[in-house]
Amino acid sequence: MKTLKFILSLWSVFLGAVVGAGFLSGSELVVFLGGNDFKFIILSGVLFIVALIPLYGLSYKYSDLPLAVEKSTGCKKAYKVSVTLSAFIFFTAMLAGLDALGQTFGLNFPLFSLSAILVVLSLARYGIGGLEKLNAILMPIVIVLVNVVILRGKFSFAPSTSTSNVGNVFLYVTMNVFVSAPALFSSAQGKSKKVLFISAILSAVTLCVEAYLITSKIYSVKGAKNAHLPLLVATDGKGKYVLFTALLLGTLTSLACAFHPVYEYTKNSCKGFGAVIACALSFALSRIGLSAVVKYLYPLIGGVGAAFIIGLGIGFIREFIYERKRKDGRKFVRQTKR
Repeated sequence: MKTLKFILSLWSVFLGAVVGAGFLSGSELVVFLGGNDFKFIILSGVLFIVALIPLYGLSYKYSDLPLAVEKSTGCKKAYKVSVTLSAFIFFTAMLAGLDALGQTFGLNFPLFSLSAILVVLSLARYGIGGLEKLNAILMPIVIVLVNVVILRGKFSFAPSTSTSNVGNVFLYVTMNVFVSAPALFSSAQGKSKKVLFISAILSAVTLCVEAYLITSKIYSVKGAKNAHLPLLVATDGKGKYVLFTALLLGTLTSLACAFHPVYEYTKNSCKGFGAVIACALSFALSRIGLSAVVKYLYPLIGGVGAAFIIGLGIGFIREFIYERKRKDGRKFVRQTKR
């Protein structure tokens, strides 16, 4: 029972980071997957597992992600700057998504984004424990709600189509793993290898299933893919309040996960107001809108994330080879003594 609890805890943290406004509305999936082609969706799932394994593997040995990065790549300072900037961009997208939701219901004042900033600033003080509890409560609700909207009434799978390519799928995966890495690494501390491995597979499978359902719904309705919130248009407004609730809760979890590294790396700067200043700058940048952030800024995160994942992968392989040599050395010494 305890093992299952740990698996679901880590699963909810990862989904909480990835399944935000961009994913749930379908705008992120339209940009990177370009449709509901099953081979690209399966490829994304495999790449998620491949990217998560070295991250979780290093968390089993190191207590701090910057330290793991330093040992693996020697780029600790560059990592801190890049992950903070990337999380900042992701945080900006979530704020833009919240305001897009408000505008859908005729609310032009950015009430949702400003309220969310206050919530995550308050939550950040409780560290990874508070984040795990938030995601464990909200993510199952989000998954159920969005599936209710997609599957209610008549649902037919759209013909397989995609304008994407392997490069876009790779950027999509590395972007999400990179931004969620700080929260995931903290949450993975103290968990067994079995928990880490099963959680990685469960997370990838969940994302693949949800991505396929969302893109199938969007691409079954002409013109829906071009909307700011494609899934809302694809459902023709039916169940919009249920979808609105799912988007709101999912965006809140993504905001909290993205803000985790921003808060940790800025809270002591600018006389203790670093995190507040980061929120203000993010709010200002979010005025360009969700579509623009996803289209122009997300690929930048993907590029930086690709370098990060490759570096971690190399470090993980080196650690694995080193451990094997050390074990073989100990075995040889014991045999020699005999």
